[in-house]
Amino acid sequence: MDISFSYRSIYPSLPDVNTQLGQLWQAAVILDGIGIPLTDWYPTAENPDDALRNCAFDSNGPSPAAVAIAKEIDRHNDEKDMRSMAVWNGKRRTGSAGISNILFPADSSASCTFEISSAGVAPLLDKANVIQVSTKFLDLYHPPFISVSEPRYDAIHKVFKDRPGVGWMLYLPRKITTSDVPEAQELIAVTDNKGEQRGTFVVSIKDEPFSVKNEEHIKIAAAIEIRLVDKDMLPRYGE
Repeated sequence: MDISFSYRSIYPSLPDVNTQLGQLWQAAVILDGIGIPLTDWYPTAENPDDALRNCAFDSNGPSPAAVAIAKEIDRHNDEKDMRSMAVWNGKRRTGSAGISNILFPADSSASCTFEISSAGVAPLLDKANVIQVSTKFLDLYHPPFISVSEPRYDAIHKVFKDRPGVGWMLYLPRKITTSDVPEAQELIAVTDNKGEQRGTFVVSIKDEPFSVKNEEHIKIAAAIEIRLVDKDMLPRYGE
């Protein structure tokens, strides 16, 4: 199950690698709060064995080893207005997870992207955990949407290729009611610190994780997307 969103950078030019690694560290701290240990992340490398030699984070932030690796990679980066960074949990197939960020300057026409990818990671198959994690990202990045979905749904089954898919759930920064989207099995309001609603999680499947192996799940998610577009509530990427 992947959690992904786009956002606009606050930096007029690319920040240093420490700052961008710090954003990945923030995400790892959030995930630590749902039972995915902060110390279980590793910098990417040319082969898995090399990656596992260094922890990416500690309780204070990115590790010195991770910073050094990122600086060396950045030294060979020819694209001075874009930088990609990622860490992974050292596992393959079931149980694997990664945190990745593609960063552009504020005046770029491209939006930054952030993604937590996972395959069979139990804490990220729990709806309450996913909403807890996603809500914390709202405060950090103020994204126009947050999508929680299986990669195969977005690649093959979602209805509109130029808009985020619903998948398991989709956060939109607006009030959405049952009369707006009767196909959704659950609508979860998100409030600000004044108790006012700031947005809504539109949940396709209420009582179990979404699965592309279940045709009914796919049908419900697709119907929600069509309804949201009909109501002019589903943004295009970049809006």
